[in-house]
Amino acid sequence: MKFVFCSDPLDPTRVEEDFADEYSAARNAGFDTTLLDFDRIKDGRDASITTRRIPVSDCVVKAMYRGWMLTPDEYRLLYDVLWKKNIRLINSPEQYEATHCLPAYYSLIENSTPESVWLHPTESQDIRHLMKVLELFHGDAVIVKDYVKSCKHAWDDACYIPDSSSQSEVARVVAGFLERQGEDLNGNLVFRRYHKFEPIGVHPKSGLNLTREYRLFVYGGEVAGCFPYWSKVDYDGISPPVSALQSLIQQIGSTFFTMDIARTVDGEWMIVELGDGQVSGFPDIEAIRKFYGWLKANSQ
Repeated sequence: MKFVFCSDPLDPTRVEEDFADEYSAARNAGFDTTLLDFDRIKDGRDASITTRRIPVSDCVVKAMYRGWMLTPDEYRLLYDVLWKKNIRLINSPEQYEATHCLPAYYSLIENSTPESVWLHPTESQDIRHLMKVLELFHGDAVIVKDYVKSCKHAWDDACYIPDSSSQSEVARVVAGFLERQGEDLNGNLVFRRYHKFEPIGVHPKSGLNLTREYRLFVYGGEVAGCFPYWSKVDYDGISPPVSALQSLIQQIGSTFFTMDIARTVDGEWMIVELGDGQVSGFPDIEAIRKFYGWLKANSQ
């Protein structure tokens, strides 16, 4: 299998610094690696320029993208331009969207994740309409995000709404979120019922309360790794019930995806969200090495 990494914007012959550890781990595990120009995909220029340094393969090669997040449309561009070079990304554009956007996968995990409601891509964000949508929560606390991301590190200003029946609070937090997302808004607004997860520490920079959360990397229906979501935090050895999630994992229509799970203060494990594995990060270098070691041992 080939791994396709983002190149350094200032030096296309070098890997992007944030992916240097992964690049080394992949090569040390014996995998072939190559680089693409991420900015060319994001700025809408000719997608073929993105892969101009990647030669055409003599036969079909399976590949995994490891890089910055892409919208479904951007991923399709990348998939198509690589396919023209006989390089086939492990997730099709349909599979990418299936775990990248909450509306696409919510029905599969509905019974195991916080109750959620979302606006369709062109639906109005007018405050009166939002208050109507939020009646579902009967004034309970919610968080706001888009189809893919939240602004959890700006918790009080752009994420957490303690009273979903308060028009002023909803307007303030939604405005903060939309301002931060700007043109990077994915789809439209999503509101999710707030659950209190078990606290384990405080983020040293943002002050966010960190909770007992894990990220599962699932490849080919098997859990390739289960890692603490937060690095440099004491997790006290409590591990999530991975085996209990196997039947649900088999229902997810993706070759490679992540599943973030967290423990509530009542001891219940909930799925926070899914993600396409190709654009999901690892907490530290140890997790990176374990993942690539697992992949080497289990690749055909």
